[in-house]
Amino acid sequence: MTFEDAGGVPVRLYRVAAVLLLAALICAAIAAPWFGMGLNVTPGVWATLAVDLADGTFYRPIQSEIGYGGTRYMPVSFTLHAVLIRLFGNPVATAYLITYVAAVMLFAGVYLCLVRLNVAKSMALVTALFSLSAICVAACVYQLRPDVLSTALNIWGIACCLHATPKTRRWLLLGAVFFAIAFMSKFTTLFGLAAVIGYWVFNGQKRDAGILAITTTSLIGAALILTHIASEGRALESFLACASGGTTFRTLLSGPYRFFTVPRVDAPLFITFAAAGFVFLTRARFLLRDFPMLFFFLTLGATLIIASDIGSGINHFIDIHVAGTMLCAVNIAHLSRYRFIRYALPTSALIGAFALVVAIPYARVYFSETRYVHQKRIMELVGTGDTPLLSDDPWVPIMAEETPYVMDNYLLRVMGENDPALKNDFFEKLDQRFFRGAVLYYAKAAPRGPNRNNNIETNARHLYDSATFYPIGFYDRLAQSYVPIEFVGEYLVLLPR
Repeated sequence: MTFEDAGGVPVRLYRVAAVLLLAALICAAIAAPWFGMGLNVTPGVWATLAVDLADGTFYRPIQSEIGYGGTRYMPVSFTLHAVLIRLFGNPVATAYLITYVAAVMLFAGVYLCLVRLNVAKSMALVTALFSLSAICVAACVYQLRPDVLSTALNIWGIACCLHATPKTRRWLLLGAVFFAIAFMSKFTTLFGLAAVIGYWVFNGQKRDAGILAITTTSLIGAALILTHIASEGRALESFLACASGGTTFRTLLSGPYRFFTVPRVDAPLFITFAAAGFVFLTRARFLLRDFPMLFFFLTLGATLIIASDIGSGINHFIDIHVAGTMLCAVNIAHLSRYRFIRYALPTSALIGAFALVVAIPYARVYFSETRYVHQKRIMELVGTGDTPLLSDDPWVPIMAEETPYVMDNYLLRVMGENDPALKNDFFEKLDQRFFRGAVLYYAKAAPRGPNRNNNIETNARHLYDSATFYPIGFYDRLAQSYVPIEFVGEYLVLLPR
């Protein structure tokens, strides 16, 4: 499919949108490390795992002398980060490097897939760039989340399998390697593998489907066994303790609702998803014969399930955006009479570029002082010492070359609800002023409901009890032994009374 096949879509519009989007992505890539964007809570959890591994601990125990563990994260991303930390010694710069390389991998992988799906190279090049247009993608790239890496690995697995033939099964085996690494990067990343196997089964390539399934399953099994042995069983212990992630039957039922509400702020994602949804409904009869259709369908189903997890966020919508972009690019010629389908991808790209351009001056205002200046002031207040620092944001101790004591405050709450002894141990440490200081990232956030007011302590107490940060009752116990000293940017610093 070429530009000419796309039903009269102006070639210039696609090219202008691509150029503007590329320029915006490059500007944001420069601005993000300059201001220290992304150096906050969730990326800090991944960084903690990497720092632990760089120091010789592969998956810390749930409770030990180095602090509280507990995670559901798979090892590929933070193992790569740990290797780079050992080589170059800078956890911040290496984290940016990983996400930027992952974004380039995603772009290249989508391009290769589209070319194999008979999209002309010029059209494939432009629309592959559009796969980076959504805010969910930019948020993960510039906020140092590894979701883009797992998506890119998944897409590369698909690209290899699309290139495979009965005479060149080495591409199939390489695809199995990519799928296995993608799973070990993020355990929900199985829909690409399922799409390829399903497509081959329904289109006369059952032998190839069987080889791919057996090879990938074997590789994943070997990787899981190796992870279990290397962590001395701590990985399995952690996965079992955090498996539910706070998910209940009620949250499972709310999955479809969350699916449509979580990404409501992402206009490029919404436009792409709407266009892809229309393509899917219009050409549903080709579901089992059209690979992009099957890939979109399975990705949609997986995302609906993932959305039922109360810990899910906009980062879990990258895959559906990429699948929707591929579906539209491949099928646009078949639906050229629908004008909005022809213009959906460049429109989402233009909006994405505009959002990034607007975000840069906003970041200049929001980060009136860079994150690095805040870090320096925080450490001036809490000082150094033999006792650890309690921080919502693991990057605070990491940037001070310390080990975060609490790796994931959300999962500490989940585990504390299932294990009261763990919760009591944490509260006892607060009562005993075990920490030389506390740094709260969320204390400045405005609470919801009738308790909204201007009192910092009331706001913080309401937020920490009603949200999912630390065990319930955390702020009351903290306030008994620690007193607020100063707001440093978004951080509230407390010291022992």
